[in-house]
Amino acid sequence: MAESPLSKLDDKGVFTIMKVENVEKKVGKETIAEIIETEEEFDGVKNFYTSRMIVGNFLITADLLN
Repeated sequence: MAESPLSKLDDKGVFTIMKVENVEKKVGKETIAEIIETEEEFDGVKNFYTSRMIVGNFLITADLLN
């Protein structure tokens, strides 16, 4: 399935995260740390990548607060 940078979701409003996968792979000059799968499809894409562990860190923090 196609992947896009997480920044493509900036203006999409609310979306549901279905799965977060910690990875280490190169995309051009960037090293990808997470692939985020959304329930919704945006321009034919459901998988988005980021070089920072944003979602994983958020989920760990939320779990610690509960």
